[in-house]
Amino acid sequence: MNRSMAIRWLSVAIAAGLVAGACSSSKHGATGPTSAASPTTVAQAGGSATLLIHYNIATFDPAKVSLSGGTQPYSQTAIFDDLVYLDDQGHMVAGLAQSLTSTDQVHWVLKLRPNLVFSDGTPFDAAAVKFNWTREQDPTIGTFTPDATSISDMTVADPTTLNVTLKSANAQFPRYVMDELGLIGSPTAIQAEGDQFGAKPVGAGPFVLTQSAPGDHWSFAKNPHYYLAPKPYLDSMTLKFAADNTQQYNAFSTGQGQMVYFPTADPHIAQLQQQGYPTATVPQLGGIGLIFNTTMAPFDDASVRLGLSEALDLNQINQEAVNGAGIVPTTWFPSSSPFYDASLTLPNGDMNKAQQLISAYVAQHGPINFTWQYPTVLGSYATAVQQAWNALKGVHVNLAPLTPAAAVTLLQTKKFTVAAGGPEAVDPAQALVASFSSTSRTNYGSYSNPQMDQALTAGLQATTLAGRKAAYETVQKILVQDVPLALMYRGQFYYIGQKNVMGMKVYSASLLDWSGVWLSK
Repeated sequence: MNRSMAIRWLSVAIAAGLVAGACSSSKHGATGPTSAASPTTVAQAGGSATLLIHYNIATFDPAKVSLSGGTQPYSQTAIFDDLVYLDDQGHMVAGLAQSLTSTDQVHWVLKLRPNLVFSDGTPFDAAAVKFNWTREQDPTIGTFTPDATSISDMTVADPTTLNVTLKSANAQFPRYVMDELGLIGSPTAIQAEGDQFGAKPVGAGPFVLTQSAPGDHWSFAKNPHYYLAPKPYLDSMTLKFAADNTQQYNAFSTGQGQMVYFPTADPHIAQLQQQGYPTATVPQLGGIGLIFNTTMAPFDDASVRLGLSEALDLNQINQEAVNGAGIVPTTWFPSSSPFYDASLTLPNGDMNKAQQLISAYVAQHGPINFTWQYPTVLGSYATAVQQAWNALKGVHVNLAPLTPAAAVTLLQTKKFTVAAGGPEAVDPAQALVASFSSTSRTNYGSYSNPQMDQALTAGLQATTLAGRKAAYETVQKILVQDVPLALMYRGQFYYIGQKNVMGMKVYSASLLDWSGVWLSK
């Protein structure tokens, strides 16, 4: 069945007793996000494209890779595709799954498309999904996925049907599935390769990994078993590593890549857009900021977190870090979001208030000294933040650069004082639970607030937009007051192509639909 055929996902319908993610089309249907590169002409098959990336890929294992924060969205969808997606309006669209429905928010039925196979020719069926989700539940394997822990039981009803029981009601479970749970690997390959599966991944996506040269490039060939033949249109594609945005820009400008991926704000993005290069992106909620480790002093004190947050003039930091090219957040949700509330503004540049809060703490506990271990891609932001914080009396901050991979490892250990990160998503359901629920493994700052947990649960269980708005209004109020994370900039991920690159589309947070990319000749 072609994804361009309409796949009706059941909307929330209280009177009918139905609960599901709303969706009106397939992943490749008309409701997908628009792109300057989206063609109106017939796609042309053949050719190869190189995407310039910022991240030195350590593993492709979906159980050990996060799609949040723009990490590896370009590789994971190429290899695995996804069960479901979110479009730029936050609506669910079908991927490898046909539907995901429930009558009570606890018991869900996942229906797969028939006759799916992995790139190794083995069946992509309900048993394969159960195998992957069970593997994700193992805390020694599923490093990044709190979503799987919400599942209490799974039963294979037939090859295309998986019955899922959750530990508690969650009307937004399909939004969980569109993240890490949507990436399904071949059980045969996982069992055969063991710990090496991350280097030899097998999925049902449009491409197959053929060569790995970590720190340089990763090569992929067209998957002959891909269910949407003649897609993918490209014969092959390559991910090429560049250490920072400037290197990526220079390589793109000299034709060393047909596409470039920018995970952070950068002046080069505006330059390329002004020159007419096609761009694909989707606005995000939240963003990247400073995650405070709330288990250690002084960040176990909310007044310190608020004081340090107030010291950050986000407009000034945006100017100093990226010459004003970033998106400065004033609220947790962008104005385009149905959960936007202009009155719930973020702390932003009130130095008098900041100094009062810090001085009160210092008077009782002594000076505040700590080190921020930051990823090198945020070097200019780190310098700007350090200057702002060191301007406070009683505060001294050191900087220590880390590679992006090392920065991710640091988050996992939860042994940092301050780290960079934050929720970046189209919809808040999974992203905010993952970041701020006291029971989430990806709540890296170990933040715990019963009122927050209650509000997040209410957001998951709400079956109307009004109910969700009420829940996330409470969430925003707590975030502004408690500041477990101080936002620096609004996340927005950009794929930019050469002028002959067509068909770029971005789904969910930053997932690139590789199957639709083609080159005009």
